[in-house]
Amino acid sequence: MRSLSSRNKPWEDEEGNHTWPSLRVKVASVVRSGAYELCLGTVILCNLLLVIVETDLDARCFPEYASMQLHECPHAGSKITWIRYANLCLLVIYSIEVFARLYVERCQLFCNKWNLLDIGIVMTGWADYGLVQIVNMGFARMFRLIRLARALRLLINVPELYLLISGLYSSFKAIVFGSFLLIAIISLWALIAVQVLHPITSIQDAAQCERCGIGYSSVFQAFVTIFQQIVAGDSWGTISLPLIDAAPWTLALLFLMSMTVSMGVLNLILAVIVERAAEARENDRDKKLQSKYEERSKNIKELAGICGTIDRDQNGFISFSEMETAYDEVAPIPLGGFLFFVHIKNPRGYSAFYFS
Repeated sequence: MRSLSSRNKPWEDEEGNHTWPSLRVKVASVVRSGAYELCLGTVILCNLLLVIVETDLDARCFPEYASMQLHECPHAGSKITWIRYANLCLLVIYSIEVFARLYVERCQLFCNKWNLLDIGIVMTGWADYGLVQIVNMGFARMFRLIRLARALRLLINVPELYLLISGLYSSFKAIVFGSFLLIAIISLWALIAVQVLHPITSIQDAAQCERCGIGYSSVFQAFVTIFQQIVAGDSWGTISLPLIDAAPWTLALLFLMSMTVSMGVLNLILAVIVERAAEARENDRDKKLQSKYEERSKNIKELAGICGTIDRDQNGFISFSEMETAYDEVAPIPLGGFLFFVHIKNPRGYSAFYFS
């Protein structure tokens, strides 16, 4: 997911020579390691737990301090000393992590959306910390919620969860435009309901049907009623059954309303979302195949370089003695990995190799 992740060792050129300073190589090796991601994931989990504790403490301030500033509440999370220092420590860790990646990736840091997300989280974190020190404004607490976005870094490391997130991201556009379509259809039916159904429901007995008098009293109320009954699937019969009893012909109108919204628009939106998610999965599979192909090509070049080093007499052949010397004395671990790559498990079972 990082901008340099497509290259195995970005500090090496095609011939395997280091092009970066030694300190930058060491820092890059750390930030690209699995242990580093594991430690950072642990920090993010601790951050999530801290946000939960802080939110629960803030919730204890209501309703007593609902009309006051939150900093006046003695139970607020910002009043707890250890929470303030814990937030500051986490913010410092996140800042160091961003600066470390900036030192390694330089300008390429800003070419990746996940890096930009990390930078934005650090900036809003310091803004939140500064506002808390000046005045605890209500909207300043919303900055803390942005820190939850770092949890995505945990999810994208799990292949199954990454597929789900990728599918959700690709279908987000369909969800937005589908929501607009749903609002338009419900609004159309709300207009019809106010003109056709409200004259009937307005004369119903309020003791037997509490919402009949206001369910279709305006376009907004009709919109809420239709959304509650069809989209949310809640209490369809509260208004509809008394309405049908009073005017049986309204069943046809309610049926058309339910079919167009529920069976029509909602299923259409679902179909588009599933299609977009499937397209995202296919695109991800193509990217993985391309990445494997690039890695294989790079390994083949490195293998050819190693073979040239093993062939000490430079006759184009690798004899058994040359292979045995290289495998046992020169670099057994890297050479063993490359032999496994070309499906050679035991070099002692081969007497000679030829390469060109």
